[in-house]
Amino acid sequence: MSSLELPACEACGTVQYPVREVCVRCLSDRLRRQPVKAGGVILARTVLHRSMDARFASHLPLAIGSVKLDAGPVAIAILDGDLAPGARVQVRATSGPEARTVLHAASE
Repeated sequence: MSSLELPACEACGTVQYPVREVCVRCLSDRLRRQPVKAGGVILARTVLHRSMDARFASHLPLAIGSVKLDAGPVAIAILDGDLAPGARVQVRATSGPEARTVLHAASE
């Protein structure tokens, strides 16, 4: 169902994002990556027209937004398509430059 995996606390169940070493809620260090609900709602969006990082030049303008994940946390994601605040989206993780995880949000 979901291609999105995030750490969740084994003590209290809180899904963690951004990834951290201890639970944001109970401070337990028992975190385990697991599949989570990939749906969410766009809270806000903006468009980048310039970047100091040359790797982004071919991707500009680049729409990004904050997405309230159904799993709990708020994540920053690249918006695929003309998405506005309030839109339901599915979030997926891809590998970006230097093997960093990049989140993408697209219409459900």
